[in-house]
Amino acid sequence: MIKSYFKNLRNNKGYTLLFAVLVSSIVLAVGISILSIGKKEFLLATASRESVLAFYAADTGFECALIRDSYIATSSTAGISIECINQSITMFPTFPNNDNGTGLFTFDIRMGSNSKSCAKVTVLKYYELNSNLGIYAPASRIESRGYNTGWDTNTNTCSINSPNRVERAIRYTY
Repeated sequence: MIKSYFKNLRNNKGYTLLFAVLVSSIVLAVGISILSIGKKEFLLATASRESVLAFYAADTGFECALIRDSYIATSSTAGISIECINQSITMFPTFPNNDNGTGLFTFDIRMGSNSKSCAKVTVLKYYELNSNLGIYAPASRIESRGYNTGWDTNTNTCSINSPNRVERAIRYTY
C-alpha cells in the first residue's frame, strides 16, 4: 500500500508544475489588470486637476476684467493700466476706441507668482440696438480663456504651448 502511494506521487510531478504555472498566470493577469486600472485612474485624476486649474485661471481673468470693466469703458486709445492679483497689467486696444465707442482690449494674467497657470482675456466694447427702447446702448463681451500651464516669464504673456496644456473658457455678454 505504501509503495503504491509513492508510485502515484511520482506520476503526479508534472501535474504540480502545470498547476503552479496556471496559478501564476492567473495571479499575473489579475495584477496587470489592477495596474492598468490604476494607471487609467491616475491619468483621469490628473486631467481633472489640470482642467480645474484652467477653469480657475479663466474665472480669475474674467473677474478681473468684470471688476475693471467700467474703467476700461471710459479709457482712451492709450494703454490702460489696471491691477489684479497684485499684478500691474497694461493693455492696449487691438483696434482703438473710435467715435462710436467700440474697442477690443486684451491682456494676459498669471494666477500667482509661482504658478504657470494663466489666462488670456478679451474685452470687447460696442454698441448694440436695444429693441425695447429703440436706441443703441453700450454693451460688453468678456471672454477669458484659462490655461493650466503656459506662462512665459520672459515676455509676461500666456503664450507657451505644451502637449499637456488644457484650456477652459468663460464668455459673458451684457
